[in-house]
Amino acid sequence: DNIDNNYENICYNFIKYYNNLWDTNFPLIGNLFSNNIKITFLNNRYSSIIPLIVYLKNNNIWYFNHSSVSSNSQPLDNDTILI
Repeated sequence: DNIDNNYENICYNFIKYYNNLWDTNFPLIGNLFSNNIKITFLNNRYSSIIPLIVYLKNNNIWYFNHSSVSSNSQPLDNDTILI
């Protein structure tokens, strides 16, 4: 079964899992990122996880609480999803 038939469910479950990591294991989340990330947080763009973690700690942000999952996704080929 390729992802074309199930990509929305795959995407939803991935984001739910990923958000749970931010909510429950934030101090260790940096291990999941490569050196070439692109994250936008409060309209600031980060290309590395370390400056983001420094920003969060300097602003006393110690945890997250994701309460909903929403996304846009589309299959790119038989084994790749754009989220």
